[in-house]
Amino acid sequence: MTFELRPLNPRFGVEVMGADISGALSDSEYGEILDAFETYSVLLFRGPLPDEDAHLAFSRRFGEVQVSFSGNQSGATLFSRQSNIDMKTGELMAPDNSQMRYQKGNMLWHSDSSYRPNGAKASILVAHETPPTGGNTEFVSLRVAWDDLSEDDKTLCRTLSAEHSLGY
Repeated sequence: MTFELRPLNPRFGVEVMGADISGALSDSEYGEILDAFETYSVLLFRGPLPDEDAHLAFSRRFGEVQVSFSGNQSGATLFSRQSNIDMKTGELMAPDNSQMRYQKGNMLWHSDSSYRPNGAKASILVAHETPPTGGNTEFVSLRVAWDDLSEDDKTLCRTLSAEHSLGY
């Protein structure tokens, strides 16, 4: 199967048209998806939502699945649930709810798993419910950012290091 790739941005990110990740993918299909990921960094799939088993199977094709720290873990699964809806009551959480402290951190610019000794190859997000407006998730490509640096800045960056912390 060949998928159609529709650019989301002139420099990175594509929508993968014609791919159904809610079911099993052949090695060939996964190979096409991995090639697109390696080339464009961000992939958007629309269509049937994968259930948790299909989400996990798709995630495992990229490598070992990391269990994320979360203040709002989803039941007995490996997934972190990012929501302002209380799982027990189904109601909108109050801004001072203790679980919302974790969610507020997600409103800030961050890089998933950058604090781990071995960072994640990818973050795979599934939106089960989205607001009618707003609620955007933004992405950046460090490959594109690197390409835009001057040679002097690249030389300087090669001498630097950074330590990321989940606490900050």
